Amino acid sequence: VVWSTTQEQPLVLQGVNVMSVSANDYRIYVGDGKGPKNTCKVTGVSPESLICSLPPSEPSEIFDPVTNNAKVMIFIGQNLMMEVGTVVHQTSTKLSNSSNVGVLAGAVAGGAALLILVFLLGCLVYRKKSETKEKQIKDLLQRFENLESGVARECKEAFTDLITDLGDHGVGISEKELPFLPFDAYAMRSLFPHAREDHPILLPIERRLKHLGPERVQHSRHTLKLFEKNLLHNKTFMLTFVKALERQFGMRDRVTFASLLMVAMHNDMAYITE
Repeated sequence: VVWSTTQEQPLVLQGVNVMSVSANDYRIYVGDGKGPKNTCKVTGVSPESLICSLPPSEPSEIFDPVTNNAKVMIFIGQNLMMEVGTVVHQTSTKLSNSSNVGVLAGAVAGGAALLILVFLLGCLVYRKKSETKEKQIKDLLQRFENLESGVARECKEAFTDLITDLGDHGVGISEKELPFLPFDAYAMRSLFPHAREDHPILLPIERRLKHLGPERVQHSRHTLKLFEKNLLHNKTFMLTFVKALERQFGMRDRVTFASLLMVAMHNDMAYITE
């Protein structure tokens, strides 16, 4: 039998049917000698164990320096002797290291458990926030849909009321009495609502270019025809041209340019409205 103990801890020798004699009848020696330095003082006797305190000697005087163990001899009375096994000496440093390792392992395990708990809590919080955000987005979309439906319904009702009012006001008015505008005036008000009556678009090209001289007027007319024929009817050029101007013009200039383009291409409405 092999026991492990330290200099500070008592040596507990376990057995079965230990003889019921007093502690003074037992003599226990640790190591090869039988002197005071090898004597393990018996402090307790029970039917299943013997307890003794190791001598206060230096471990090197009792334990083998190589194996760090020593045999245990028990003497009962004067004649009965038995060798019950060996005891291995452990230094307090080893026990302290073992204790430190245990504490470190416990700390690591606790830290890992804490990290897992924090991760799970983070996942739960993230999921909760995601669900809340999705719900808010759904509510917002539903509000937009309701608002759109309400605006469409109001527009429809307003249009119906307007048609009804126009019908009521138009009763008894003949076609001759309706305030029709000439086509030129109607087109100018539609395309150039803020233009003056002397807008250059209403003037012949000769008057618009009269300051250039007859030869340059003829050259300008020819150049504009080529521009219309070769470039304005080129769909790739038109799209690039319009996108480039949109990045440079403001909203009012864009409207003016679109109106001028409609005037220039009014003979090919299928192409310009494609």
